[in-house]
Amino acid sequence: MANPHTTPAPIPHGSYEPRPDPHSMTSNPDPSKNSSSGVDYEPHPSSSVKISPEHEKIVKAITNLYSGSASEEDMQVYAAESVYDDPWSFCDTRYKIAGQWYGIPKLMASSKTLAIEIVSDKPSEIIFKLQQEYTPRVLHFSKPVNSLITLTLDKEGKVKYHKDQWNEKDYSHEGLGKVMKTLNGDHLTKITRPPEDLHNLPPPNEITSSPPAAPSKMQILVIGSMNTDLVTRTSRMPQAGETLTSQSFETGYGGKGANQAVACVRLSHHRDAKKPTDIEVKMVGAVGDDNYGHEIIKSLTKDGINCSGVQLAKELKTGTAVIIVEEKTGENRILLSPGANHSLRPRFWGQEEYPEFLKADVLVLQLEIPQETVKSIVANTNAQVVFNPAPAPDIPLRLEDYTHIEHLIINETETSMISGFSIDYINDEENLPTVAASLHEKGQIWNIIITRGSKGVFYSTVGKQRYDGNERFHGSVKAEEVNVVDTTAAGDTFVGAYAVEVANSVGGKFDLREAVVKANKAAAKTVEKEGAQSAIPWLDEMSWS
Repeated sequence: MANPHTTPAPIPHGSYEPRPDPHSMTSNPDPSKNSSSGVDYEPHPSSSVKISPEHEKIVKAITNLYSGSASEEDMQVYAAESVYDDPWSFCDTRYKIAGQWYGIPKLMASSKTLAIEIVSDKPSEIIFKLQQEYTPRVLHFSKPVNSLITLTLDKEGKVKYHKDQWNEKDYSHEGLGKVMKTLNGDHLTKITRPPEDLHNLPPPNEITSSPPAAPSKMQILVIGSMNTDLVTRTSRMPQAGETLTSQSFETGYGGKGANQAVACVRLSHHRDAKKPTDIEVKMVGAVGDDNYGHEIIKSLTKDGINCSGVQLAKELKTGTAVIIVEEKTGENRILLSPGANHSLRPRFWGQEEYPEFLKADVLVLQLEIPQETVKSIVANTNAQVVFNPAPAPDIPLRLEDYTHIEHLIINETETSMISGFSIDYINDEENLPTVAASLHEKGQIWNIIITRGSKGVFYSTVGKQRYDGNERFHGSVKAEEVNVVDTTAAGDTFVGAYAVEVANSVGGKFDLREAVVKANKAAAKTVEKEGAQSAIPWLDEMSWS
């Protein structure tokens, strides 16, 4: 292989593969939505086609590189003699390609994936659309870039040709394009200095004689609160200054973060744990170094949750929730002491400080940890974000400050506080499309779900989905008819079940209505039992399992 630090011989014109015709694949019937060239370069995730697990890993590695991972592991999806070809770059070895990717974290303050649409998946070719948001270190403004990417694969399943058409740029190999290709392809490695061993990584069949690794699982990461619940059950709520004798008292485990993690793991696993699953659930949070904290970790681990990211706060107590449940209605009142939960601060979520969470496929967040921390996490992740801004924050929540949320799950109270519409207005289902439209616009959010208790669930999406032969932007699901005992964990169960459906759809088409229907059924199952985590069902308890 030629030394990458010397100027190579001119590349013959025949080395360039023809670009795909974007008009034939991505033309949008609505001309107003197309670029000036008549092509819709913007990805629409709901239109994605199915993709094989092997090719899904390739796409994930490539998008990691676009997002600044600068990872030798991700670079291994390329063959040693591979080509990267975009309007301004041409690289003819894996090492030169690495020069491009290792430059992103040096040049950009941030780079994150906003959306992906799989256009086509064939044995030797993957075509997908990608939207990235780049913030240069010098200029400090964010810029979205839409790309149409074609990956041509060799017989070993490695990428041998990577074509990137971005922002409608001329794909010419002459003129300015030729000059920029020469500069970028030949000289970036001198600046970015990728690892030298990217020259000669061993071919796949020579890496090791050990058994092949188990296929990677989809990772759901829940970052949030972990509490001890002190639950009192009473015939009715006491009046001010009144003392009542309760029906019962018990101690349990809760916190919206922990509850949602339990819902994720149980609704993706069978109770006996004998049936394999494609989903791993990880929990990140903080508890006090006390009996409550250690017992919470033990309970979550017993359910099968990876708690390696849970911190022990030495000088703080574990978060505590005092819960009063009215037995006749199942309604509850909760008084929360956050304790160690508020030790999760924004500084933990930079790529250097805590890179593990960047590997998640789905990230679940709530607001029982500081709001500034949640903003920092959202700004740094490449995962699909399921955001449940509950409990409704004392500090007004501006969706404009959350720039990377695919799924927003809120109840009517939270909807009112975030949207500015009154509760009375929101209670009228005919007004919900207007409410949802305002939220889509404020936060550029793909899917919005409004849970309405006994009135069911309303959902809205910016991408059309086909149901019963019709294409719709929004719809509703009726509440399940059940005997309500305790509503404490209903909302968290809904979020967990929904997140599981998002994880199951990674690399394929996400069916919003099906996800809402399943989440609604799981939440209904939960309210039939007493308790928080103890009431959350396992997958084999649900009718769809």
